[in-house]
Amino acid sequence: MESERTYYENALRENPLNAVAHNNLAYILHYHFCEYALARVHYERAIAIAPKNAITFSNLADLLCERFAEYDLAKRMYEQALSIEPANGSFHNRLGLLLKNHFGDYTTAKHHYEYAIAADPSETDYRFNLGMLLEIHFDDYAGARQQFEQIVLTDPTDMQALRHLGSILSEYFSEQEAAENCWGKVMRMVDPGFELDNQELEARILAYRSTRNIGI
Repeated sequence: MESERTYYENALRENPLNAVAHNNLAYILHYHFCEYALARVHYERAIAIAPKNAITFSNLADLLCERFAEYDLAKRMYEQALSIEPANGSFHNRLGLLLKNHFGDYTTAKHHYEYAIAADPSETDYRFNLGMLLEIHFDDYAGARQQFEQIVLTDPTDMQALRHLGSILSEYFSEQEAAENCWGKVMRMVDPGFELDNQELEARILAYRSTRNIGI
């Protein structure tokens, strides 16, 4: 990364108005050198030079959330990014996470997760975030089940989705055999020789109940 940093620094010496170089240098400073204040300066300069570049607004918002706890400003940055690219699923998902985790605005977060899924139906992270939100904050177990089932259809090895799907099937739909099938798949991925019995299943469900409010 040192060579990439030098490359963009040299590019900016030659042309201080190179918005792409400012953005890319900021990204490297943010994620590889942990120079957060300087990264912020370069993101802000990139935006000043090229105010229609949506990814820079999103990158700055990420930095503001992760390292400065400036959530109101981060929210405005995500919203600005979406005003430029309204169909960008990643931006919708990130704004949804921010609204859920730091504003308690579950309804608007739900809408943004739904927009993210509409933009990219194959992205399982978006579906998992929506599923967790529906289960924990809306008591919409059927809706959560649908999201987790869709994740498993897309990726049958997604252990996180299988664990939550199994617990929902058992706890809210009394579909014990289907729940056991989900848990069995998870455990056999960890240990190919594992066979899940009812006692182990019950233990897994109790563990799930104790942690279900922690999640994305």
